[in-house]
Amino acid sequence: MTHSPRKILHQQRMERMKEMARPSPSKKGNISVRVSNLYKAFGSNEVLKGINLEVEEGKTTVIIGASGSGKSVLAKHIIGLLKPDKGEIWVGDRDITKLKLSQLNEIRKSFGMCFQMAALFDSMTVMENVAFPLIEHTTMPKAEIRTKVIEVLHKVGLVNVEHLSPSELSGGMRKRVGLARAVILNPTIVIYDEPTTGLDPLLTEEIDNMILDAQKDFQVTSIVISHDIGSVFRIADRVAMLVDGVINFVGTPDELLQSPEPAVQKFITTFG
Repeated sequence: MTHSPRKILHQQRMERMKEMARPSPSKKGNISVRVSNLYKAFGSNEVLKGINLEVEEGKTTVIIGASGSGKSVLAKHIIGLLKPDKGEIWVGDRDITKLKLSQLNEIRKSFGMCFQMAALFDSMTVMENVAFPLIEHTTMPKAEIRTKVIEVLHKVGLVNVEHLSPSELSGGMRKRVGLARAVILNPTIVIYDEPTTGLDPLLTEEIDNMILDAQKDFQVTSIVISHDIGSVFRIADRVAMLVDGVINFVGTPDELLQSPEPAVQKFITTFG
């Protein structure tokens, strides 16, 4: 059963009432990622037209927008898979647009990536899939790798699945294996690319809970690319909306719901 954004937001408010008794700091938290004046075109197709965005450390920022608005292109820039035509992308205190490939590869270890369909290797077991980054990027002995993989699988709610192949897993389990692989190198930032696309409401809520649990259990900064408005109101601390290659809204889910911006209201009505 689906719920309206307003109902989800109301439930979210009620769940956070207990936390409000504890005073929160008034100053803004540390910025994990800062995108400044970012432009990108593919031939004559201008996709990003001056993006400015700050992602706060330890929070979940959801980037929303219609298909073709540039969400995934922005994510690929943040992780360094695409180079901008103009602009800066600061990860911590380094502008990754000016780094050499070897330096960029080091920065990429700060990121974990959860792909839309989990992107598991079908020819590998769960153990081999999750262990892959450790084998590629560390000299950890096999016994330690196995221990580490089982530990992380347990943290994402999977027990005794390491011998299974991806084809033997449910959709939700595949997503969790993908998350385990994404966090196995202890990244500080995890990017989720359309994690709930094509899923039914129950599985969507399961994946939303997985994202929230990962933020708490692994103490990561989460960047979620989505057009699922229900998920926005369940998981987001901040929301950024992409329209025609620019960010036209940044704020809390509550502020999103109350925004008078026509594009925002159209998005909520269309996808809500």
